[in-house]
Formats: sequence, C-alpha cells, structure tokens
Amino acid sequence: MNKWDIYNAIGDVEDAMLLETQELLEAQPAAPRRRRAWRPVVILAASLCLVVGTAAAVTLGMTGISEANIKNPTVVESTEDMQALLSAAEADYQSELVDSDKEEGVAYSEAGDSTPKSLEEISQDWTAASENWLSEDSFGGRVALSLDLDWSTLEAYDAEGPLKMRLLSAGDGWTKTEYTADDPDLFLDVETSYLHFDASWMGEAYTAVPYGNSYFIEKKDDVIQSIYGSALYAAGEDGYVQYEYTYTPYLTNGTSYIIESSYDEVEVYTADNGIEAVIGTKNGNLWVTVQTDHFSLSMYGAYLTVEDAEEILDNLELAAVWEPDEANG
Repeated sequence: MNKWDIYNAIGDVEDAMLLETQELLEAQPAAPRRRRAWRPVVILAASLCLVVGTAAAVTLGMTGISEANIKNPTVVESTEDMQALLSAAEADYQSELVDSDKEEGVAYSEAGDSTPKSLEEISQDWTAASENWLSEDSFGGRVALSLDLDWSTLEAYDAEGPLKMRLLSAGDGWTKTEYTADDPDLFLDVETSYLHFDASWMGEAYTAVPYGNSYFIEKKDDVIQSIYGSALYAAGEDGYVQYEYTYTPYLTNGTSYIIESSYDEVEVYTADNGIEAVIGTKNGNLWVTVQTDHFSLSMYGAYLTVEDAEEILDNLELAAVWEPDEANG
C-alpha cells in the first residue's frame, strides 16, 4: 500500500464507475500511512449528483476555486444518515424517470484507531523511490486510468540532485515524466502551465525531508492524463505533515462522505484564499481533504492541531484549469 491515508473516490464520467485514487497509486514505491478506511457504496442512478460543500467564489490565479467546482466529502453523523441521503436522492431521480441502468460509485470514510507512525519510519517509506531511482522496482504507479499499465521502460534520466528526473514509457503512447527533489519547491520549475500548486510556505514553517517527495505527469499520445505531487515535512521532534494532490482532467471525482462519529473532531474550514477543506482528527492523526471535479488534495499530519492545518491551508497557492480541453489545448 502506498501514498497515505486518504482515499478519494473518482468516478469516470463515461463508465460511471468508482475509482479510488489510493488504489490507483498502489504501485507507487512508498508508504503505508495512518489511514482512514474509505469504503465503496454503490447506488443506482446514472445522473446522481449530490450537492457537497460550499466555498466562497474566489479567483486564484487561472480559474480558481468557487462554489461551482468544490466537491468535498459531505460530513454526516453516521452511516445510517448517509444511507438516508442516498435513498432520498435515488428516489427523487427514480420519480423523474431518470435512466438508472448505470451505477455511480460512492465512498465513505471512517477514522481508524491507530496512532501515527514515527517520523523515522515514514521518512524511510517516502524516500525509498529516490534511493532506488534507476531500479525497475520503483517505476510503477499511475493515477489517471483503470488500465493496467506496465511502466518498465526507462527512456531518459538524471539521477543526480538536487532535482532528479526520469522519463518512463508503458507502450501504446503512454509516457510518465517523474521528479524527486532535495526541496519540493524545485517542482515549481517543472510544473505545467495550467496547474499551479505552491506550498513553499511549508518549507518555512516545517522542515522538508530531502527526496521525500514526488511529482509526475502522465501522458497518452502527448495529451496529459494526470498530474501527481506529494511531499513530506518534519514538524518538531515527533510530528510531521505530508500532502498529496492529483489532477485528472478526463476523470471526474465521485461523491463521498465522512462519518463524523468515528472522529474526535471534524470541521469544514474555508481558508483566507478561498480553499475549502474538511479537517478530521483522531488519536494524534489529522486528515485534510480538498476536492473538486478534477483535483484532489489530501494532507495527513501526525501530532498536529486543527489550527496547524488551517494555517497551512491559508498559505497554499493553488490554481488550475478545470476543463480538459483547456488543459490540453
């Protein structure tokens, strides 16, 4: 299992199927995390679209985040409450004679009882890819599609720091350009022009773990299918914080729920920059989720507070092109 604890339910528009970002990242070389259990729930109704989350209409760079594209998990008290919402929504669509031959995936999250791993353990997990940069064992992983891709061919590479690079291929027009860095701020030099994710403030407030990060772009026939980024930071003697984000212009994130009763605390927070997030804590673990139709950000903190998470969100710079045609135009 790789890349931390938060699963994001991703529904393919054409196939109306549930894809979970965590499952799609399992082949990545990395880390067992303190995880929340994301469980699939399947309901009938092809066009089901529940309203989840709100946010201030704030422009961030390109098109920014607004009420129109925020799609965070809905916070409900219990699984029974979630099922009631799903049943009501399905009944509404059935009464309107909406075609329900297809299924749309729904997922929900419950916090586990485990305590955080140590910083030493998590650092070993997150730096494993860099230490084996030219090994085929570390080539795997994908975000965008349900296809079983074989990233086995190394086309080009730069194994020297501070910014390592490798170009992989999987045949049939698939390529992946991947980076790891001494400092994740170096990813700003190679990011695409239509997805801007700047977490440089975190390098001032926390200590970046060298090469405990990843950034890659996947393409099919030179058309971008997905972008992924992650980084790990130490926080004091025992704490740490890590983030992961995915951008999939041709996949739409599905409906998801957070079961509030399984957490010590859950809050919905709107940052100064307009980013809205769901924050949950339990047993020294902290989880943060931000989601739109095509973008997902997950953060996990060990021995951090809700106030720490809010400060991080206030200082993120995020902007993206939300429509596929614009992304690859």
